[in-house]
Amino acid sequence: MRKTKFLALILVVPALALTACGGGDKKSSDEDQITSIVNTVAKDPAKLCDYASKDLLQQAFKGSVAECKKAAASEKSDGAATIDSLDVKGDKATAKITDKAGSTTVSFVKEDSKWVVAS
Repeated sequence: MRKTKFLALILVVPALALTACGGGDKKSSDEDQITSIVNTVAKDPAKLCDYASKDLLQQAFKGSVAECKKAAASEKSDGAATIDSLDVKGDKATAKITDKAGSTTVSFVKEDSKWVVAS
């Protein structure tokens, strides 16, 4: 069950790979941080575990980053995807993405002043 959830996340998160949004305001800074997460995970899917929210880790991996990384050990990604939109509102963000598997939406939240993947 956990591996299935992880596989679903691995298919979604690398699809967020995109070029950084420009600008110098706080919103752009948030977008840049989210873009950085996306690019990191696109290169190494196991990095998702470092950027997963506490709730996501709890739901999928009993709260354990180590369990998440264990499930991710064999995952690979080509990182080929586009973000159709990225909407940041306060401490929540939503990215609509398209990749070879189709279109989906990924949510982010801020935990301890850092952006993390929520779903």
